[in-house]
Amino acid sequence: MTPDEVVKKLNTENISIAELSVQCGLSEKTLKNRLADFDYEQDENEKWRYVGDVDKKITDIDITKKGRVSRPDVKKKRNKVSDVDKQDVDLFTALMQMPKSESVTRAYKTDKKIDEKFKQIAYETKLPITLLHSLALLEFVEKYQPIIVKLKSASKANV
Repeated sequence: MTPDEVVKKLNTENISIAELSVQCGLSEKTLKNRLADFDYEQDENEKWRYVGDVDKKITDIDITKKGRVSRPDVKKKRNKVSDVDKQDVDLFTALMQMPKSESVTRAYKTDKKIDEKFKQIAYETKLPITLLHSLALLEFVEKYQPIIVKLKSASKANV
């Protein structure tokens, strides 16, 4: 099935993407990712729609076949970590640059709106929210730890 055929089936036949993915022999995540790769997304009513450039819309590729399916017009851009300036680091590069260590479990209370934004980013990037929390905490520590050290030094000097 082409992306348009998949979307038509999802939107008009009252079938869930989970059910359709089983019929196609794919995982739900694979089918969702393929739709996203071809510029389809769900709106607030959970209907799928095309959001890409109409002139570049691809209508003749079977996205339900097993194996790799990719757009012929898209070349994936790869950045080497060493070539990226810290100011220009994208999310995925920043995650790759994070130090690896043992995980710990913590419970925090946070503002509901901030949490909703975090969940939206996790959903859109298909990344685990725990990884995004770790990155946010790391960036916070890197930004404010030097300031706190200076403040402590200044307060000791005043004593």
